[in-house]
Parts: sequence; C-alpha cells; structure tokens
Amino acid sequence: MSAVAREGRVDLEAMEQALRAAVLKAGGKVLEQLLKSVGVGRRETKVLCPRCGGGWKAAAYMVRTY
Repeated sequence: MSAVAREGRVDLEAMEQALRAAVLKAGGKVLEQLLKSVGVGRRETKVLCPRCGGGWKAAAYMVRTY
C-alpha cells in the first residue's frame, strides 16, 4: 500500500493521468472499429459507376507535402 493510500490523500494528478489514458484507449478502440467498416486503401473488388455500371479506376495516390 502506498503512503498516499495509507494517509487517505488523493493524488488528483495521478487520477487525471489514469482517466486520460483510459479515455484515449477507449477512443482508439472505437475509432478502430469505425475504420474497419469504412476501410482504407485500394479495394479488392471493382467500384462500379451508379449511372453506367462501368468500373472506376484509381488514378494515383497523391503525396502530401507540408
């Protein structure tokens, strides 16, 4: 048992850090599930045009420069 727990004091900074870590972890899990349903990158199946039914082709990936 720590000295803080024995004396009955509350370490607000430690509580804040623990809560922040837990919320970030939970948010990461939620974001991961959302991205799984959307997907990233190229698709395995062709994307078809809703009007003509023709296949769409990726032109290229753009590299961002900052």
